[in-house]
Amino acid sequence: MKIGLRTIKTGIAVTVSLVISNMLRIESPFFAAIAAIIAMQPTVSDSWKTGVNRILGTVIGAIVGAIFVALSPGNPLLGG
Repeated sequence: MKIGLRTIKTGIAVTVSLVISNMLRIESPFFAAIAAIIAMQPTVSDSWKTGVNRILGTVIGAIVGAIFVALSPGNPLLGG
């Protein structure tokens, strides 16, 4: 069995995400590791693009969710 460079790159990304999660005292570092795996692409530039898109999507979703919750607190449909 041969370990490829993409596997090594993914392992490094997961390790770095877990170390950063530990330093920030995040309770569920599992999600950071999964995000690192999902963002991993064949090239570094593609990985950066995917990561940036993921961060922007998360931030925009959080802002829209906060606005909806502020408009109607306790409404599970708007909160989701």
